[in-house]
Amino acid sequence: MVMEESLQRKYLYTLSWWYLGPLLVFYLTFVLKIGPSFMKNRPAYQLKTVLFLYNVAQIISCIYIIIKAWNFSQWNILNFKNCNLIYYTAERAPEYNDVTSTAWFVKNFELVETVLFVLRKKQNQVTALHIFHHIAVITLGYYCFHFLPVEAILFPMSLNCFVHIIMYFYYLMAAVLNAQIMRRFVFLKKSITIIQMIQFFILLVQTGVQLIFCHQTVTGTLVFVYAFSVVIIFYGFWDFYQKAYKETPRKAA
Repeated sequence: MVMEESLQRKYLYTLSWWYLGPLLVFYLTFVLKIGPSFMKNRPAYQLKTVLFLYNVAQIISCIYIIIKAWNFSQWNILNFKNCNLIYYTAERAPEYNDVTSTAWFVKNFELVETVLFVLRKKQNQVTALHIFHHIAVITLGYYCFHFLPVEAILFPMSLNCFVHIIMYFYYLMAAVLNAQIMRRFVFLKKSITIIQMIQFFILLVQTGVQLIFCHQTVTGTLVFVYAFSVVIIFYGFWDFYQKAYKETPRKAA
């Protein structure tokens, strides 16, 4: 199921594999090969100002997306049985396009995070989970926006933005505060991981409800791929949580 032709043309460039394919290829090549090779004999860049601006931009973008999504759906955004197809109500389609395209551009912009890891010689944070998460979100966002213009998409979009506001606020603190002060807030890192896992569980519940009640409007294959990706990411976060926060005390004992 495809959106109306006029709406497709408006975002033809951004929703084209001629853009997305090369972007992801360059991303993988840089963070796995070019970047590490470039930084091999160089000191790590501090990038304090860049990190500050990046995190502030992410927080503002997430707040904007949540406000726009709420203005569009209001309390209906929490209705997991919401099966509304946006292109059936064409008068509101531009408003829907505004929030979804903004969210997708923000997800593209998040690739910068990995680049900053590489330039700061934090290659240990460029994990398979980290890379898969970014690529999966951008790719699934592409297909959902292009082939699945349903109002229900606004819920996971908003929930993810809410979680990211918390996460990027923590990163912002880390960018402006010294290490000694940040030790007082180390518990937040563990809490953010838990919040992430709760988010994925809620998304899986919503997906199940959508498959049951909206099977006539929801593309089954795409939703199953989405759910499978969420499960993989959830497992990755769970595995990280177990290794980072469960095994360490045992080793210390």
